[in-house]
Amino acid sequence: RGRLGPGGSLSGPFPPGVPADATAVVANVTSVLEDAPGHLSVRPAGAPPSPSSILNVDGTGRAVAASTIVPVGPGGFVVDSFSGGHVVVDIAGWVTGPSAASGSDGLFVPLTPRRLLDTRHSAERLHPDGTIELASPVTDAAAVVTNVTVVRPDRRGHVTAYPARTRLPDTSTVNPGAWNHTVANLAITRASTAGLAYRSHGGTDLVVDTAGWFTGRPAATTTGVAPNAPTRSRLLMVGDSTLGAVALVPASTAAFVGVDAVVDAAACRRLVRPSCLSDITGVVPNTAFEAILGAPGNFDIVVIKTGYNDWFSDFPAEFHAVVSAARAKGAHTVLWLTYNEDVPRATARRAYTENNVDLRILAALPQYGDVLLADWLAYSRHRGDWFWDGTHLTPDGAWALTDYVSRWAAAVEHRACPRGWDVGEVPPDPCPVPEHRGAVPFPRGLY
Repeated sequence: RGRLGPGGSLSGPFPPGVPADATAVVANVTSVLEDAPGHLSVRPAGAPPSPSSILNVDGTGRAVAASTIVPVGPGGFVVDSFSGGHVVVDIAGWVTGPSAASGSDGLFVPLTPRRLLDTRHSAERLHPDGTIELASPVTDAAAVVTNVTVVRPDRRGHVTAYPARTRLPDTSTVNPGAWNHTVANLAITRASTAGLAYRSHGGTDLVVDTAGWFTGRPAATTTGVAPNAPTRSRLLMVGDSTLGAVALVPASTAAFVGVDAVVDAAACRRLVRPSCLSDITGVVPNTAFEAILGAPGNFDIVVIKTGYNDWFSDFPAEFHAVVSAARAKGAHTVLWLTYNEDVPRATARRAYTENNVDLRILAALPQYGDVLLADWLAYSRHRGDWFWDGTHLTPDGAWALTDYVSRWAAAVEHRACPRGWDVGEVPPDPCPVPEHRGAVPFPRGLY
């Protein structure tokens, strides 16, 4: 139906199967790509706008959802948007009207709130496109009232609650907006004879609490158990001559544990504007933008270690272009390494310093919630043995870099580090962001 402008409204007629005299519907309302901070409200069709809100948005454009019981009029209901954007409405049920026969089905039974699931302590984490099943709090529940919390997601995405072992609906229940974004939503979910199921778009921990249930008959199952199988990510690392040592020391790629990594290093590579002629290879390489789009297949994580041949005045626009290219290749995370600044040439030092300033500003903007800043500058600052000249890597530096990126990938995905920090140390699980703990003393010795 198109995007709503500020002050716009979306009319919701009665969905198929909902009686015309229903008094309310149970809805999950999601705001996506709103234009500015504001709120959404709901009302029966034909009623004046409501002064209350059901959902408040911050203007970042992230998907934000809230469940509500919406009163309806003869023409259905209306969602009013203060700030505009896209609105998604999913219907989970309705409140019966005068034509409904009297009976004991559909009655709400409150429970003392209790926790049904916490994967951080009691079960396997949800893997990308994975599903976890839960038994209903009572065997004869037609629906269950829960609070669903996403904890430590590895990307922005969504989780869908639905009757276990039935067809997955094209709806969402809760929407994490970025890596490690904890967010919760109320859900009234139809139960099946197998209970409840929760399917996640990305990897995440999940917490489910219940506060009650509705009487009636659970739905019949129609499918088998949905899997929750671990996945292996594809990682693309694009760089210039500051990444070249990895190609010269190919054994260093052994540090890429838990991911399938592709390394593309080219001397004199630039981000977007035409690359320079390398005095080492005699070749003008493709740009980082072109290298990403031209790489075969899709990638989950794209790592950027180039920009040393670029000038800071062009950096913001080129940053956006490179991030857009990574998104076009399916990346849920862009891991951008900060630039080493400890170089003798003043002009180069100024460019790298200014690029780092821009990088920190840009990566903090909400529209770049999928960009993570890997502070290679801080991590490597006191390791002169890793560099020939402050930027180009020695053989030990090649091992340090691949180990560093591998640890970052593990931190993004909340799995164990590829190795401990010292020989014999058990790899931390989940892996911390490497610069939070400090540089590995001798990376090559770990492999």
